[in-house]
Amino acid sequence: MIRYFNSVGRYLLSKSSISVGFIKARVGVVFVRVLFVCVGNTCRSQMAEALARNLGHVSASAGTHPGGKVAENAISVVQELGISMEGQFPKSIDDIDESGFDVIISMGCGVECPNLPIDEDWGLDDPVGMPIEAYRETRDMIRSRLSDLSN
Repeated sequence: MIRYFNSVGRYLLSKSSISVGFIKARVGVVFVRVLFVCVGNTCRSQMAEALARNLGHVSASAGTHPGGKVAENAISVVQELGISMEGQFPKSIDDIDESGFDVIISMGCGVECPNLPIDEDWGLDDPVGMPIEAYRETRDMIRSRLSDLSN
């Protein structure tokens, strides 16, 4: 059995889980089930959810204090790449079953989730209230980190 682990040693998948279909793999790319968490779940984590799903990952996002709706600029900059965020909405971490994910990533907002074992903190600044270019920069940083996650 082949096993894959993330950088902190958390078990990601095995060859048997690939054959079951929960996680798909192709040469050079590993698809994982990933949860992105932050405070408001209106911007960074929502963009990460959509971008990860577009790459083939099973993804979701949630916040410790979710806002009312996804930020319009977040939707716009993801749509610039031809990726839809339709159907996405802010969710509470209390409504998420973390056992369904291989990796849990904090977006860098100092999220402390006693019930969630955070695997990585991406340390991204929150572009909320900033010009749209700040959203593009955040989107591009997320894309870069997702590329690292897939290899």
